[in-house]
Amino acid sequence: MNTSQKAKGVWNMTKGAFEESIRMLEADIFLQGGDPCKIFDRLRTDKSFTRQIARLMINGGFEPTTSQKRALEIMGDENFFGVDEAIKHFGVDPSRQQCAIFSGVPFSEAILKECRKTHILVAIFPLSIMEIETRHPELFDTDILANAKNQPFLIKNFCRTGWHLIRKTPIESSFSKNWQEQQILLRGDEEIPTAQAMVYTIIGYFMANNQHLFERILIRTSSTDRYKSRVHIGTEGNGKLMVVCYGDKGEDNRYDHTGITTAIQPKNP
Repeated sequence: MNTSQKAKGVWNMTKGAFEESIRMLEADIFLQGGDPCKIFDRLRTDKSFTRQIARLMINGGFEPTTSQKRALEIMGDENFFGVDEAIKHFGVDPSRQQCAIFSGVPFSEAILKECRKTHILVAIFPLSIMEIETRHPELFDTDILANAKNQPFLIKNFCRTGWHLIRKTPIESSFSKNWQEQQILLRGDEEIPTAQAMVYTIIGYFMANNQHLFERILIRTSSTDRYKSRVHIGTEGNGKLMVVCYGDKGEDNRYDHTGITTAIQPKNP
């Protein structure tokens, strides 16, 4: 271990704090019927076990369920943004209630297989757009965002906590249509994502894969501002996320750069 690693690790703790932490861990292992000596010896000799314990500690004890592991297997790393990824990239700390919500993926294997190349399966936690921006300000066009500051859609969470299956490309036939015409394109099991869901997905996808979504276009969302103007989301050519609001009432709001994307509604949200 080099000097810089020591400065950031447990060696920077006082001897008393370090020993107290070990005593507490030892006591809890005893309490649950384990043998601390065997466990600590395994930490020293079994690298795979050590990595597993380290990941559990970093993730607050979260361990993917069988349902989550199967969903990841179907969707693949690129199109799966689960609880682990939310912890890593958004710094969330899942509560027991939230872990229960995410324990089962509410989409059948058939739907996941159908969507594994076109959609992203996203574990969305209750983070507002501004909370996401605070975590990754370098990925936002802050000048445009500042024009909408204090808008409820920015500072409050209006998105369902849980799994979302969101299309990662726009519906090609949705461009040059107004909002009413775009609604006709939805299938019976589809809905328009909220602005918060779109921002969460776009930023999370970039953090996990270093790839931008919805570049040089705008996507209409189901969210509106306090003046009932529709919230649009897109990625600028410089990679910055843009959040803007435009009115969508009337017949003339047809633009060749403005479309929609969709999310599949879960059977048991």
